[in-house]
Amino acid sequence: MSVLSKSVEHYCHTADDYYKKQTNPNALLHKPFMSLVEASNSLAKLGPLLEGLHLGKKMTVLDFGAGSCWLARFLALLDCRPVCLDVSATALALGERLFKLWPPLDESVEQPQFLLFDGKRIDLSDESIDRVVCFEALHHVPNPAEVLAEIFRVLKPGGIAGFAEPGEHHSQTQFSQSEMINYDVLELDICVSDIWNTARHLGFTDIRFRLFSFPTIDMSLEQRDALIRGVLPESVVGHLAQSMSDWSIFFLHKGSLILDSRGTAGLLGSLTVLDAPRTVSRGQEFNIRVRCSNTGTATWLAPSTYRDVGTVKLGPHLYDQDMRLVTFDMYREPLPRQVPPGTSCDAIAKFQPLPPGEYVITFDLVAEHVTWFEAMGTVPATVRVRIE
Repeated sequence: MSVLSKSVEHYCHTADDYYKKQTNPNALLHKPFMSLVEASNSLAKLGPLLEGLHLGKKMTVLDFGAGSCWLARFLALLDCRPVCLDVSATALALGERLFKLWPPLDESVEQPQFLLFDGKRIDLSDESIDRVVCFEALHHVPNPAEVLAEIFRVLKPGGIAGFAEPGEHHSQTQFSQSEMINYDVLELDICVSDIWNTARHLGFTDIRFRLFSFPTIDMSLEQRDALIRGVLPESVVGHLAQSMSDWSIFFLHKGSLILDSRGTAGLLGSLTVLDAPRTVSRGQEFNIRVRCSNTGTATWLAPSTYRDVGTVKLGPHLYDQDMRLVTFDMYREPLPRQVPPGTSCDAIAKFQPLPPGEYVITFDLVAEHVTWFEAMGTVPATVRVRIE
């Protein structure tokens, strides 16, 4: 019987059996650090996969084919809301054990949801998921078109589904053949052209790829310097081509990407001091008005339902006249409203009395619990104030 002639239910059953037959299931809790080879291989894929997803804190992320839920735990550490989806109840039980044995150190992070998948319908509401991550799982799916339709259904407009999957000859590798013989699991070839043909008919609007290289390329100092000058050796080109043929890290977009200040992507601003006193009497409070212009592509969030995560505020830093730091984080002034890209708002920074002297005050923006804007390329605004 051809493997593709077997039912979805059959492969749900064999996937669960795969986990039940593990002689040391605790080892799966160490993923992706079960071995030196797996660690370097998995992390080489994971970096570009996470980067291309444009994650933001408090985003709800579906971990499709979660297995022992190791990736979901990483997502929780990033303060996302993981939904662990798998056809194996045994695997999900391992995932629950993982979160109990190694809970995140920060008690404020989101707790995972564990969801059993019947291989056909995802038990989630339409447009309820910000991101979908699928790490080495799609090639085990016997009904990829049906599954991609479900991913499209649960994904919010502007969302991204990211995949790390093997290439068009995966099923012929010795490892794949062994897995299919020993465990009756499915090891399919993944043709990204076929995936895209299916995805675009479902309504996905774009497919994007991240450059992937594994194993990484060893080179001499001379080769490195030549590469920086733009001389690309044929061996490097061949290695990259082979790597991306063997594995693809790709992303399906559902409409135009929607970014906000829960993540770092697209955070950029311009700050202008509009109204500031040059001299202030001793013991007097004073105000400085600053115009904050959103020159990036991410919306700046006002205080919201995300427990202040991503809220953008004006943050002054205090220096003496010789630019020696006095107080880095004086206080933070919330912006009066949400600021979409291409718009501005004014914020009034309110200062308590300062000791006599000459000071330099610099203004930056901060997305709470995410980043200071200067780290993303924003130039702080500066003003000098004398306290007499």
